[in-house]
Parts: sequence; structure tokens; C-alpha cells
Amino acid sequence: MIKNTFKDRLKEIIPLIRDYACHMLSELSTSELLWRPEGTKGRTIQSYFRHMINAEIYWLKNLDDHTFEYLSKESDFKELKKSYLQLEDHLTNSVAKASEEQLNIRVPVFEGEELQKKGTLAWMIMRTSLHAIHHLGQISHIRYSLENPPIKNPDVPTWSNIMDTFSFLKPENLEYK
Repeated sequence: MIKNTFKDRLKEIIPLIRDYACHMLSELSTSELLWRPEGTKGRTIQSYFRHMINAEIYWLKNLDDHTFEYLSKESDFKELKKSYLQLEDHLTNSVAKASEEQLNIRVPVFEGEELQKKGTLAWMIMRTSLHAIHHLGQISHIRYSLENPPIKNPDVPTWSNIMDTFSFLKPENLEYK
């Protein structure tokens, strides 16, 4: 059996998260996408989704990749989903072309608000993927609150499958300074 490279495993994460997110966001009405508990400033499902996308764009910009612009609060769900899938293609292509340096997981270094040392593409993908999983859990909670939980689908990865995908990390891929 041929052992997968770090690059190959990293490229697996991107569509895996997208498939899971699309499943978690499927079969929701506009009113469910925009629902928030009365009398709160809680986020809607749609605002969590926009936040996930804008976080990816933010970290791409920190890598000097200005391909995408932030999505506004006025963006509708179709526009968000289209951008999310365009980001998938962009990230997959970026990983395919990434240098050895960009495949190391290096956390960015800030001094206050000032960026001192950039993170890497691999770190950005890992960070935004874990960030997405966190918010998808919140979306799941809202769905259960709305009594419209995601339907189990054997063709869609589970949260557990996704977490197991992250187990390929090895100390030699990590750089903290």
C-alpha cells in the first residue's frame, strides 16, 4: 500500500469539511437559516456560515492571497454556498502547488495586533477546518432546537470521521516559532 503524503492528507480535509458543512446546512428553509432565539443577539445559522467563510478569507489574506473579498451581511445563502465551494477549489489548488515551507504547520506570530511572522497554508487549513467544525456543532445545536436535525446519511462523513482525519499530524510537521 502506498503511504499518503502530508500534502495528500491535507487535500483530503478540504472537501471532507465541505461535504460535512453542506450536509449540516441542507434541507433548511430561509426562516430556519435566519432564526435566532427571541430577545438575544445570538447568531443565525446563516451568520455562522458567513463567519466560517470570512475566517478562511481572513487567513488567506494573511498569507498575501487576496483572491477573495469578504462577504457582507447582505449576502444570501446561495451566494455564501457558491463562495464556499469556490474557496474549496482555490484551497485544493493552493495545496497542490504549495512549497515544502507552506506545508509545514507554522503558527503565525503576532505582537499585539501586528503580524510578526506569517503562518503557513497548512496551518491556515488546519485552523479554519477546526474552526468550521466548532461552528458546525453550533449549527447542529440550532437545528435540533428547531426540531429539524440533520438527517443521517451514510455518504456524508460524520464528525468522528472528520476528527480521525486530523490524526495524521506528526511532530515533524509542526513548527511553533
